[in-house]
Amino acid sequence: MQLPLWAVQLVRVDPWPQEESADLWATGEDHAGQRWALRSTRGHRADAPLIEWLCYRLCDLLHIANPGYAVCQTSEGELVFGSRWADDAWQYAPH
Repeated sequence: MQLPLWAVQLVRVDPWPQEESADLWATGEDHAGQRWALRSTRGHRADAPLIEWLCYRLCDLLHIANPGYAVCQTSEGELVFGSRWADDAWQYAPH
């Protein structure tokens, strides 16, 4: 996957309840209406953006499908890691 040269500009950011996710900081929306799952260093885990980026890069190198990712920028200028929000995605749960 080729990453965009510029950060994706977000027009809206909605905080995510911490009890619903271990490291999802917020969700955001860009000018085109695309939703993003956001990880920030000021979230529950300061290393969440790095971990997410490494996992996505591994998926790219191993040709494992993923929804896509980018550096996103909030209206306050903060840079965060964003992965495209995939509605109706199926998530494997071994239990």
